[in-house]
Parts: sequence; structure tokens; C-alpha cells
Amino acid sequence: MNIVNDKITDYLRSFHRPVDDGLEELRNKCVEGRIPLILPETEDFLKVLLSITRPRGILEVGTAWGYSSALFAKLLPDAMITTIEKSERVREKARFNHEQMGVGSRIDTLQGDGGEILRYMADMREDREKVIEELLRRVHDDPETAFAGAPTAVDEPDWEPDIMTESRIEDISRASEGTYDFLFIDAAKSHYREFLDQGLRLLEPESVILCDNVLMKASVIDDGYDGHRRHRTNVKRMHEFLEYLCGRADLETVIMSCGDGLALSRMI
Repeated sequence: MNIVNDKITDYLRSFHRPVDDGLEELRNKCVEGRIPLILPETEDFLKVLLSITRPRGILEVGTAWGYSSALFAKLLPDAMITTIEKSERVREKARFNHEQMGVGSRIDTLQGDGGEILRYMADMREDREKVIEELLRRVHDDPETAFAGAPTAVDEPDWEPDIMTESRIEDISRASEGTYDFLFIDAAKSHYREFLDQGLRLLEPESVILCDNVLMKASVIDDGYDGHRRHRTNVKRMHEFLEYLCGRADLETVIMSCGDGLALSRMI
């Protein structure tokens, strides 16, 4: 379901103009391959928001084929972007796309469960040696240990081995040293609260947070929109997340019916 009248959406999208040919080509490939990416009206909102906030460092949870992270890099030539993708196969596709568009040097793509990676990054800021020691122990004792959000059985369709390596530890450590004043969350919907809580630990004061797809095609308002109720756990957790987000005294938040729903927050 479209949460906004289809005629209104079509009218709004008639004003959409791609940033450049490379991004337009990547959008078309994502649509053709049914790869998740931000909607055109969400992209247009981001263009204006980023031109106002001018963040120095962007932290993104949910890379997919790298469309939004490439958009950030093209719009903000002086910014550094760190993006987290659970699947190694998908991460490599994103890195290839970034290199093809000439923005790979400014985008650090980490592989792993978003909540786990953010927690390690934040914990490293508090006690780097302790966290690195813990991860190195995993490399030597039990490297093939799944992160919290990874599939647990090899017969699951999306299963991938999640092996901790010294190079991954270096990636996490390097990213933890970055300066971040913008957080974009667009990954597993049932984990938005975890992404927010851990991400906030890495943000500078007065940073901006944007969460995508928070209305979930209106399912958050009425579960009747969730056809066979296949997403009821995600819907329940998203509803709880929005209540939690809007109830935080340290954040100013507005929920908008742009795209598939956006929650825009600022740290106060």
C-alpha cells in the first residue's frame, strides 16, 4: 500500500531529478533487481535536509547496494560516510558500486549485524583494548560465531558464515574513531531501537537522526494493511520504537508521511 494518495505521489515524483547519471543508473538496477533503496521523494527530502545540516560524518545502518551512501558522498564532498551491511555478498556489491561512481575512498563499508557493530564501535571508545582483546579471542578460539542478528542455520536461504577476522577488527576500530553528526537508519525494522540506542553513543551533540520506512505501508497504524500478517512482529516492534523515540526527552522528533514514513530527530 502507498501511505499517500497515489496521484499525490505521482505528482511529487514528477519533480524528482537524479543527482547524476551514475545514481540514476544504480537506482534503475536496484529497482530491476528488487533491491531495497530509498524512494525518490525520500531522496529529495534528504537532498534538502543534508544541504541544511551539512554533516561532517554520516553513520548509516543498512547499505544494500550502496545507493544512499553514494548519494551522501555525492551531495557532501567533504563528508566521510560509514555504512554497515550484514551480508558480505551485498557489502561487496556496494563497494563495487561505490568505486564505479568514484566515491569509494570516502565510504567505509563495514560487514556485520548493525546493532553488534555499533555496540563494538561505541564500546571501543570507552575501552578500546578490552574490546579488541575480546574480538581477537573470537578470531583465535571461535571465529565462526554468528552475530546476534544473523541466521543461525545453514539451510536458511539468507545464511552466510559470519567469521570474525583481524581485518574486520581493524575496520571496526577505524570506524569507531570517526566523528559522526548524522545517523541514517534503514535496516531490519524490528531492530530500530537497538540501532538508535547504540548509534546515539557515537554521535556528536545536536546531531540529526533519520529513520526510514517507519510507517511500513500503513501497517503500523492498522495491521489490516499487513495482508497475511507476515510482518506482525516487525510491525509491533516498529510501533513500540516510535512510542519510545517520541517519548525520549533528549530528542526532538517529528514523524512524516514522506515516502514510506520518516522519523526525523535532533539531539537536544
